[in-house]
Amino acid sequence: MRVLQLLVLLAGLSVLASCGDEQSSGGGDGSGTAAAAKTGKPERTPETIAAGKEVFKAQCEKCHGPEGKGDGISKGVALPQPADFTQRRFKYVSTENRVPSENDLFRTVSDGIAGTQMAGFKDTVREPDRWAAVYYLQELAKFENPPKPYAVPARPAYGDNEKRQAGRIFLSSCVKCHGVQGQGDGVAADTLKDGMGNPIKPRSLADQPFGGGMEPEQVFCRIKLGMNGSPMEPPESYPRVEDKDAWALVEYVLNLRTKK
Repeated sequence: MRVLQLLVLLAGLSVLASCGDEQSSGGGDGSGTAAAAKTGKPERTPETIAAGKEVFKAQCEKCHGPEGKGDGISKGVALPQPADFTQRRFKYVSTENRVPSENDLFRTVSDGIAGTQMAGFKDTVREPDRWAAVYYLQELAKFENPPKPYAVPARPAYGDNEKRQAGRIFLSSCVKCHGVQGQGDGVAADTLKDGMGNPIKPRSLADQPFGGGMEPEQVFCRIKLGMNGSPMEPPESYPRVEDKDAWALVEYVLNLRTKK
């Protein structure tokens, strides 16, 4: 009798476990990419793109709108304004032609953008569903060219000469917006607009988390490649610095936080 009771109990636990495995936080109804593994990047197929559309509807549409044009119900409330994917201006990229790679998009979907209403979904949406959302986002953006990978050079030593050079570059190219101490209070801070003409504030480098991540390689990409749709979008006047100077500026910027 005890053996029979134990078998019944184990069977019940097995059913509960299988039910838990079927749940998904992506599409809201447990469907999403139910056929995919709970972790890992699924193959790009019409089915995963369709699943990504469901994830987008559940998690992204209220801000970015049904067609990704930044016209969701939160438009006018969220600051900065939600991105219009159809404009194909993505700030946080690691490519030479500024077309985001799948990894760039996945990073943003997973980690979010600090200082905005773009939350990260790493802890609430399964990895395959986040990849599916990336595939669907690419469909909305309709990129005309493939991403061109950019190789971040090795991080060199940072000595006194590099420190002085970085200080000169910061004073000549960054202070106008970010301020002398990097606190986002430069003389132009209240006049800046994004690529859609909406007001935008420069980030405080001294104490605010960076939108594209705090890793030195990510900061290097922001300095070297700029950010689409922002005042740091490289026009002719955007400072084109050598790799060694860009790395020195990375060290300088990150040290502002240490001083703070």
